[in-house]
Amino acid sequence: MRKFMAIFVVFALLLGGAGAIGVNEKTGIGNAGSESISLSAGSLETFSEPVIMEKGEYVEINMENCAAHLSPGKPVVPVYNKIFKFPIGTKIESVDVNFGNFREMAVSSKIMPACEPVPPDMETREARQWEDKDAYSSDSYPDRWYEYRAMGGIENGKHVTIVVVSVYPVRYHPLEGKIDYATNAEINVNYKLPEKPLVKNDVYDLLIISPSAFSDALQPLVEHKNNHGVSTMLVTLDEIYNGNYFTVQGRDDAEKIKYFIKNAIEQWGIKY
Repeated sequence: MRKFMAIFVVFALLLGGAGAIGVNEKTGIGNAGSESISLSAGSLETFSEPVIMEKGEYVEINMENCAAHLSPGKPVVPVYNKIFKFPIGTKIESVDVNFGNFREMAVSSKIMPACEPVPPDMETREARQWEDKDAYSSDSYPDRWYEYRAMGGIENGKHVTIVVVSVYPVRYHPLEGKIDYATNAEINVNYKLPEKPLVKNDVYDLLIISPSAFSDALQPLVEHKNNHGVSTMLVTLDEIYNGNYFTVQGRDDAEKIKYFIKNAIEQWGIKY
């Protein structure tokens, strides 16, 4: 009977970033009990004039250094992603984007809608393309000039907080047959650095989470990693649920595992 081994790996994947800004953790971490100071990281971006190309019954909008914002059935518009990186535990208070020098341009046809994604193993299937009625009958698309999301990640072996600001320099007005676009944008991220380092120790590099039934089968992997300088800890699901290492948190098993990983990062300094 074949044995199956399971390793739970948590990671964050970022694609399409046109630029990144990092904040040095030494500039704002004070002693325990000290007051955290509000800080700001900023970037000024400039955008080229949109290039309009005819594509059959539609037109395509391109902008230099911008990716394409793809949402099936909705107009494909340029998007510029700016990535900011902070020490783990940084509190993101707000993100502001101020646009300048707005201009207007007529479009002769509708902007091309994004196709439905086709899985790699279905290359012979034709990509389906349709128009989202809400998007093509709206006053403007996208309905905002920018948005952002924050997440955790690892850079150069260190845990970091990542903020991705997605700027839409072009907004389409389908009912009027025109686009508005900005030639520049000033991006500001307002934040507070942690008063003390969130990761307290550097005990383990790699955490392996496994059902108890696979524990023996995984021991050679643990020994191999330890022998090659990667400090490794194997924890079974039962040990997590029983609170062998940290106080059990979470409403269900999945949430208990999530909180265990969070505690392992903060208390053990795991990287993988």
